[in-house]
Amino acid sequence: MNKWLSTLFAVIILFTLTGCTSQVKSAGKPSATNQRIARNVTKKLGNSEVTAKVETDVVDNQSKKDKRGDQLPHQQIQVIFKNRATIKKVEAARTNLQNNSATKAEKRLIRNYQRIISEAALQLKGHDVLLLGYAVKTSNSIAVIAESRNGKDIVPEVVV
Repeated sequence: MNKWLSTLFAVIILFTLTGCTSQVKSAGKPSATNQRIARNVTKKLGNSEVTAKVETDVVDNQSKKDKRGDQLPHQQIQVIFKNRATIKKVEAARTNLQNNSATKAEKRLIRNYQRIISEAALQLKGHDVLLLGYAVKTSNSIAVIAESRNGKDIVPEVVV
């Protein structure tokens, strides 16, 4: 009886653990296309202005869902401003946009960056995402000013 209970207990634990883990398909290493897009955007914006990296296995609200409803990972190209003067200018423009006090020049600045990202994102495959932003020192996050997927702008374009 004791052996039977031990076996039953082991089977229950096995099924519980198996049910808790979702089988997420890995996005693997960065695709050649995404690496090329990252290089091209970096060149277009200036090597001294931005740095780019391709994140793999990203699961977020842009992820595709499988038949069971599990989110599938995708790749995300992060283009981050590194020039302090540019960051200050973009940060001020973004803040003023949020406060509805942006000048036409600030709106054009953000819109031009958004168009560069939107155009480059047309080369992306599947649910991969291209974003442009700057690091926020206080929260260890990225303030996004442009984000696009193939044919879809996730951050709406600024209207001038």
